[in-house]
Amino acid sequence: ATAEEIQGLAGLCKEHDAMLISDEVYEHMLFHTADGERRKHHRVAHLDGMADRTLTIGSASKMFSLTGWRVGWIYGPKE
Repeated sequence: ATAEEIQGLAGLCKEHDAMLISDEVYEHMLFHTADGERRKHHRVAHLDGMADRTLTIGSASKMFSLTGWRVGWIYGPKE
């Protein structure tokens, strides 16, 4: 997703007092734009006001190509 799309989602979460589940298992697989510019990963929880309303999902299975292994995690606010 683009930075603008993520900002839009964050705005909706704040407006409606909603939590956001961010599936970031492919966070290290970044591609280039049509112009050849390298894309950047934008972590939702790092946006203003989103740390307390974001659950982030990660996975070593995808990140380290561990075929057959299902090692993952989820982190977010304590409550």
